[in-house]
Amino acid sequence: MTIRKSIICIIILIFVYSPSVYSVDKSELILASWNIRILSNNSRDSEELQYISNIIKRYDLIAVQEVRDEEVLKRILDILPAEWSYIISDQVGRGVKERYAYLFNTNFVTALGNAYLLEDPEDVFIREPFISSFVSEKFDFTLITFHALFGDSINDRRKEIRLLPEVINLVDAATGNERDIILLGDFNMPSNDKSWMMDPYVAIIPYQTKTTISDTSSYDNIWLHKEFTYKENFKSLYEVYSFDEILFNNDDRLASTTCSDHRPISIVLNVLDDNDISENWFTTAQPIIQPNVNSNKFVNNKNFDLYSNYKPGDIEITQVIWTPTEKESVIIKNLTENEISLEGWTLGDKNSPDSYVFPFGSNILAKETLIIHHSVLNFIINNSNEIIFLKRPDKVVIDLWESE
Repeated sequence: MTIRKSIICIIILIFVYSPSVYSVDKSELILASWNIRILSNNSRDSEELQYISNIIKRYDLIAVQEVRDEEVLKRILDILPAEWSYIISDQVGRGVKERYAYLFNTNFVTALGNAYLLEDPEDVFIREPFISSFVSEKFDFTLITFHALFGDSINDRRKEIRLLPEVINLVDAATGNERDIILLGDFNMPSNDKSWMMDPYVAIIPYQTKTTISDTSSYDNIWLHKEFTYKENFKSLYEVYSFDEILFNNDDRLASTTCSDHRPISIVLNVLDDNDISENWFTTAQPIIQPNVNSNKFVNNKNFDLYSNYKPGDIEITQVIWTPTEKESVIIKNLTENEISLEGWTLGDKNSPDSYVFPFGSNILAKETLIIHHSVLNFIINNSNEIIFLKRPDKVVIDLWESE
């Protein structure tokens, strides 16, 4: 999933009080993301916030996850140089409430338009993504920061990860001509997991690189469009800053209580060139239940308003029989109380995700189980390393089955 260029470097600065990670050349933007463990006013003393602030000011713009209140950001701002500012989201989360924040150096970065949480009326995310746009020199861009569900199992996490391409499509539709959309945050999932279906976006931090101080997980990442931001602005420099080793002599407990159990990640972007200009900064994305609203192919389809309301969990692949016998089949079930038209929906496998198209007039009744026999399917179900996709007509994945 991660694309490397030959000149990619991991740069570690030994001296945390340096104001810049890579250089003081302001033709470059240092963009970062950091999950700062339980960042609240009550849980942090002045010494801890000094450590955190010294790390933050190594960057020009940083997306922060796990903020609990605004008071702690005000205390951080009192420590940072006077030119720093922040944008904070409303509360998100079921049970424990969190906020997102963007902190940035106003001498080099300017916020544009509206910052907003993605509207999520169906509550498909435990913490809705937070979107904000910025400009630095000639480079304007939109950030989507996200703190994914950890849940009780990997399948819980995969459900949210599979929705992220839909989020990008919604933001893309709202921003109009803006092509530089960057997804960054704590995804609780390494970038090589099968749940990621991000093409044409690529993850910058290699999945082998650990972003937690325990050196066990690669959960934090930054995703760039490979034909736009990656190709045109990415300077082939990234860093996972090991503050736990540099500042705390690899004392994980002290590093975690003082700062975080996650390491900040960052990339360098060229800001002297940009090939798009957008004036849609005050346009917010449509709710998550209305994806791909910018696709002319589907907006004019008479069934668009019907199938665009269907979401993961409405129809599931309940069983796949892959043994090469007469019983080879894919079994799906409508879990809703309503009949669903399957016209134009697709079933496919890893090699051909959109192989079988449900014909005109296809439907599945409320609570009905439908068996799609192998004599109907135009792909062969492999008995290992297989993925089966069920997609709406606008290519949004409603369910996905994976072999063990």
